[in-house]
Amino acid sequence: MKDKNLKGVIFDLNGTLVIGEYPSWEYVLKEELGLEKLSERSFELEELRDVARGKIPLENLLSKIFKIEDTEDIINKAFIVYASKVNLREDAKQVLNELKRSYQLILC
Repeated sequence: MKDKNLKGVIFDLNGTLVIGEYPSWEYVLKEELGLEKLSERSFELEELRDVARGKIPLENLLSKIFKIEDTEDIINKAFIVYASKVNLREDAKQVLNELKRSYQLILC
């Protein structure tokens, strides 16, 4: 039954719709893809936030920390590895399909 006052439903992706290991990007790049680090420097939280906000390109951040020839290829491979470690919760698609019939859905 639809609530006439409710216009939308907001979902948090991490832990709500998907579950998994959530490895660090440094682990994925170094251990899974075998990239060589340029120094002991690691990702800083504020830098990752700046990438998420679109203030700095991910390519720029990666090239400060790792020796990379083709950043576009590495980013694609890293996303594939990262995504392989998380899974959609059982029945998530069914629930979302049912809700979208009556409500606007927002993913955070």
